[in-house]
Amino acid sequence: SHNCGGRCVIKAHVKNNRVVKISTEDDIEDTFEKPQLRGCLRCRGYRNRLYNYNRLKYPMKRVGKRGEGKFECISWDEALDIIADNIKRIRSKYGPDSIYMNYATGNAGKTSERKWMARLLSLNGGYLSYYGSYSSACTQIATPYTYGTAYTGNSREDWCNSKLIILLGFNPCETVHDTNTAYYLKMAKKAGTKIICIDPMYSSTAAALADEWIPIRPTTDSALLDAMAHVIISERLQDQKFLDKYCLGFDEEHMPEGIPNGNSFKSYILGEGEDKTPKTPEWAENITGIPRETIIKLAREYATNKPGALIQGFGPQRHAYGEQVVRSGTVLAAMTGNVGVSGGWASGTGYTARQQYVASIPNDNPNKAEISVFSWPDAITHGKGMGADYSVV
Repeated sequence: SHNCGGRCVIKAHVKNNRVVKISTEDDIEDTFEKPQLRGCLRCRGYRNRLYNYNRLKYPMKRVGKRGEGKFECISWDEALDIIADNIKRIRSKYGPDSIYMNYATGNAGKTSERKWMARLLSLNGGYLSYYGSYSSACTQIATPYTYGTAYTGNSREDWCNSKLIILLGFNPCETVHDTNTAYYLKMAKKAGTKIICIDPMYSSTAAALADEWIPIRPTTDSALLDAMAHVIISERLQDQKFLDKYCLGFDEEHMPEGIPNGNSFKSYILGEGEDKTPKTPEWAENITGIPRETIIKLAREYATNKPGALIQGFGPQRHAYGEQVVRSGTVLAAMTGNVGVSGGWASGTGYTARQQYVASIPNDNPNKAEISVFSWPDAITHGKGMGADYSVV
């Protein structure tokens, strides 16, 4: 389907060369080990998108001024000639930085994804690309700083081995976030796992699956997690053996050589670092709107009910400095020893290891310049100063 995070089975029923019905997987036994990959309402209503009267079915050429909305239908051959001629003209005059292929171009399906166009442009001199994404830019950058990889998640079946699951801005009942994610949360709840949902809104996931819903002010998640860390450190609930064996930077005794005192995570949390601000539950209450008693209770539950899974959605990191909530979550998971264990969750991006992806067409762009995925409007508006000279690569 169109850039969906799920991978459900779509069956199109065709009559007289027209799709008359969309159904999903229902012809195999539905088991825990291999549940049916059933589509949601968006999948089952895909026929409405296919035949929507607003959908462009033929190439349209603008014949009026920009913004007038005047277009005429042209043939596919004419459209392809116009596109090809302009690509050659613009590249010849301005170079590969003048050809930009935007995020979410095409479809997420392998037969029509953007890499086909990317390969075509690469074979003809290259193009200006982007880094990051609207989905998970901050977590993809921040998670490897802690773990060296973004593939930090356990398999979803393993949630049934968790004693506690905390969903931080994670709403798979609506956003899917891989087919059957909500199903495995339901199975975990059935197995006795307590589920706590932290979200500004009372989401479908909170309503259907959560034993407890904790509302929070948007963009303040890292303050909550840091205050939880303060409680855990103050009450000595951290898994010190795990920290001593696997972690660098938690306290002053485990810092790289030459780093001055006051730069460890523990010093930051206790207010012994540069900002001199203890990240207490009282401090976080004023920021998050969550009562200090709730923060203390949540921290104790997470630290003492192991294994536990702190699962971060992509919503909390979609703002300025969104990488900080990701880093706070990964450290909290490590502090409690919930990394690398059945029923745990390393937090961060949460992509599961050893995923079997369908191979895509290879692409090697000879132009290595990239701009931020969020900067393409500036590149169009200003026209200059967004290519190789300003690329971070």
